[in-house]
Formats: sequence, C-alpha cells, structure tokens
Amino acid sequence: LLFNAIRIVQRKIPVDIMAFSTQVWPISMSDLGTGVYQTTGGTDAECIWQHIVENQVLSAVLITDGYVGKIPQKYSYLKRRVNIQCLLTANGWSSDVDSIVRRTEVMSVS
Repeated sequence: LLFNAIRIVQRKIPVDIMAFSTQVWPISMSDLGTGVYQTTGGTDAECIWQHIVENQVLSAVLITDGYVGKIPQKYSYLKRRVNIQCLLTANGWSSDVDSIVRRTEVMSVS
C-alpha cells in the first residue's frame, strides 16, 4: 500500500526516498520494494535532522518505529519551518518524534 502511494505521488511531483540508520542515503523504489538497502546497523536520527537542514528540505515523511532518541534542542525550530509528518509503525513510540513532527499517524495492523 505504501509502495503504491509513493508511486502515485511520484507521477505528480518528484519524491526522493531516503533511508537512515546512523547515516542518510538515497534508495530506489526497487530497494524500497524489496526491503534490501544499506544500513550501519544502528539508529541515530540526528543524521535525519542534519540532512533536512543541509539540504533545505521543505517537507518530509518519516516512516519509523519512533525509537530515534531525544531530538537535540538545536533542531527544535524545524517543527515550525519544515513540514515533517510521521508514519509510525504499529506499536511504535511517538514520544521521541513528537517535538519535531507536525503530525503522526500510526500504521494499522491488518
């Protein structure tokens, strides 16, 4: 469902798909579909916020289980300046991202 939604949106606007662990890097729709992509094996979301700042990202959708760590204070302004939406996995943890995202939706389990 998510894969198809991204494909539909890409017909109208360019969508960059990025993966993260302790680094951020682009991935293809094929990689997203297979679930096979590069990782460092850890999770440190500071790389996400830094990527958003360095690349002047205006809008982002973060798909995560939410366990990304406390958001450093230096990025608190991003909630006002960047449209960051969060799609949280079922049974995910929203407390870590609440301070930086404008909206969080939880994926349903079917």
